[in-house]
Amino acid sequence: EAEADGGAGSLVALAAGSSAGAKGVESHGPAALTAGPRTAPFLLKLYEIVNSPETDKLVRWRAGGQGFAIADTAAFAADVLPAYFKHSNFRSFVRQLHFYGFSKVVNGALGTTIEFNHPMFAKANQHRLHEIKRCAASGGAKGGG
Repeated sequence: EAEADGGAGSLVALAAGSSAGAKGVESHGPAALTAGPRTAPFLLKLYEIVNSPETDKLVRWRAGGQGFAIADTAAFAADVLPAYFKHSNFRSFVRQLHFYGFSKVVNGALGTTIEFNHPMFAKANQHRLHEIKRCAASGGAKGGG
């Protein structure tokens, strides 16, 4: 049985069978122990990022724990993304969110905070992460269906 090493990489390693880890980012919470079967590494990392108290200044759960908010996209891209992913490109991150069915929350508030939502991505629904599936990418600018 795999043991958590305290990093976000252990969370992903349990789901993907990989030993790759995040650089100097500590894991918080029971995510590594309760991740569902065949949960995508992207979703495990995302949950870990949003749930970590260390990233609360940049990204946190929305009120009620349904979805998440990114307070400063530039700082998030520079400081958080490279710790969990092989890039610091915010547009690529958002594209991945859209592939998994996340939608941007339109709240009309001015400012730099961007919020995202998915019906099964919530603070209390960690056990349902495996139910979120990647949508098929469309070949052109307009998707069918």
